[in-house]
Amino acid sequence: ADSSGEIAGIATWLAAYSGISTSIIGVPSLMRAVRQRLTATGSTDIPTYQDLLLASPDEQQNLVELVVVPETWFFRDRHPYAYLRDHVAGLMRGGLPSQPLRLLSAPCSTGEEPYSMAMTLLDMGLPSQAFSIDAVDICRRSIRKARLAVYGKHSFRGVSEEEQRRHFQATAKGQALHPAIRQPVHFRRSNLMNAQTELGSQYDVIFCRNLLIYLEEDASQQLLTSLAGLLKVGGLLIVGSAESGKVPSSL
Repeated sequence: ADSSGEIAGIATWLAAYSGISTSIIGVPSLMRAVRQRLTATGSTDIPTYQDLLLASPDEQQNLVELVVVPETWFFRDRHPYAYLRDHVAGLMRGGLPSQPLRLLSAPCSTGEEPYSMAMTLLDMGLPSQAFSIDAVDICRRSIRKARLAVYGKHSFRGVSEEEQRRHFQATAKGQALHPAIRQPVHFRRSNLMNAQTELGSQYDVIFCRNLLIYLEEDASQQLLTSLAGLLKVGGLLIVGSAESGKVPSSL
C-alpha cells in the first residue's frame, strides 16, 4: 500500500501540532514511528491508531518523541557563540544591567546548547545571577537528559580538552557538568507552536537553530513571528546557517 496515503491523516495532525513537515522528515521516518506505536498500543490498524492519537495527549507525546531525533553537541558551530559574546559585551559597556539578562534556547534538545550559552557568559566574567537561560523542547526525554547534565563523547565534538577539564568532572556515567553552569539554566517542556502563550517573556537573546528547516512554511513563519514578539527591541535572534533565508525582511 502507499504509505503516504495510509498515514496522511497522521501527517496532517503532526504538522498542525508541531509544525513538522512529513515531506522534509520523510514518509518512511513517520511510518516507522507509527508502526512502533501500533505495536506498543496494541492497535489493530492505522485508522484505529489515528483515533487513539487524536484522543490522547499522552499518545501524541509518545509519537512526537519518536519523530524528533535530537542531534546536538557543545559549542556546535562556534560562530553563534562569538555573536552571543559580542552582543552581550555591547550590552555590558555601561556595567551590569539592573535586571538579569534573559536568554532562550528553543529547541534545547538534550541541553548542550543552553549550557554552551551559559559557559560563554560565565567565561566572559558574568556572574551567574546576571543572566537567566530558559531552555525548552517538545520532547520530555530530551528535557530529562538535559537536567541530568551528564554527557558522553558524542557531545564533545566542539569542546577542547582544556574546556572539558574546566567545565566538567569525570564520573562513572560520563562527564558531569559543574553545578555553577547548571544553575542559571531552567528547562521546561514546551511546544514552540504555542511559544508566545507558553513563554510570554521578553528575551535579550534567542537561539532557535536547526528547527525551521524541518517545519512547514506556514509553521516556520508563525514561529518566527512569535519569536519576534518575544524578543526585546535591539535583541538578538540566532537561527541556523541554512535557515537565514526563512527570516522575512519585515522581521
